Amino acid sequence: MAYTVESHCLWVGSDNNYEKVLGLHSDLIIEPEPIIVNSQSVLALPIVPLSAGDYLSRLTEILKSTVCTLDIDWLSAPILVLLPQLGTVDQSQHQALYPYLCQAIPALAAHTHCYLYPYGRSAMLLAWQQIERLLSQECHSGVWVLALDSDPRLSSLPFSTACLQDVEDGIVASESVIALKVFTSASGLIRPWLSYEARTRDKAATAAVMALFQRYQHACGQPIHQFYAPYDGGRGSAEEWAGAYQHLHGCVGEFTQIVMSGALTGELGACSGLYNLLHLYARYQRGEYQLPTLQLEISEKLYRGAALYAWQP
Repeated sequence: MAYTVESHCLWVGSDNNYEKVLGLHSDLIIEPEPIIVNSQSVLALPIVPLSAGDYLSRLTEILKSTVCTLDIDWLSAPILVLLPQLGTVDQSQHQALYPYLCQAIPALAAHTHCYLYPYGRSAMLLAWQQIERLLSQECHSGVWVLALDSDPRLSSLPFSTACLQDVEDGIVASESVIALKVFTSASGLIRPWLSYEARTRDKAATAAVMALFQRYQHACGQPIHQFYAPYDGGRGSAEEWAGAYQHLHGCVGEFTQIVMSGALTGELGACSGLYNLLHLYARYQRGEYQLPTLQLEISEKLYRGAALYAWQP
């Protein structure tokens, strides 16, 4: 099964130029701005001005300033909403977020096929199987995917300081919104392999990613020509995959291009997986990529996911 990905909304900070945001031209670069947060200077890519509102209210304002300005018929297809991981998998916290989403997009309250994926950076990869399940049903010709995220440093009153991760100094404080529609097609992007793993405290930090890489070796083992690796300017996520990279031996080599899109955009949280999907999709469309691509995403707390992509003419 091949897929067509149709972008309807793509914002990183104040930029919504498709080619600029995806870095398709070297002379068009997203440039973070220095702002003062809690008496400290932070490089940031905000969508809306800083205000005194709390974290959930800020997410609502971001939606109202972006996708809500567009004429999108959300009820025309099932919708998967990719949300920040608020530091825990406690569903009650995300139930508190849902009314805010409905306030910004009233159609969600009446939607019979609305699915929430509050898993931060890994949300898109965890959502893939549901997307495919819905598209396999003849009654659904397409599936909406909406993702939004805001760095908690840009909110004066975070949802819960105990639930939002500590952010390393130097990481760009970004806000982002992405809305796209996925269709099945005779030609386009294919996803021949997908897996995910949960990180547990009783094992080494690299154990979950190592398990994913070993699983890929045994189940697939194709040469990887583009490797989308998590990197946001901090050390944690890069150290985790770099420490396990040796377990892709034979699948990676001098022919492998390591792509760290986070160096361009900063921390995109729940939008990172969807952003990387658009990033690689655009390059397959343009003929820049022709061979298999592996995407790895590392969520803030629990999940790690990986998917292999290729292009079917």
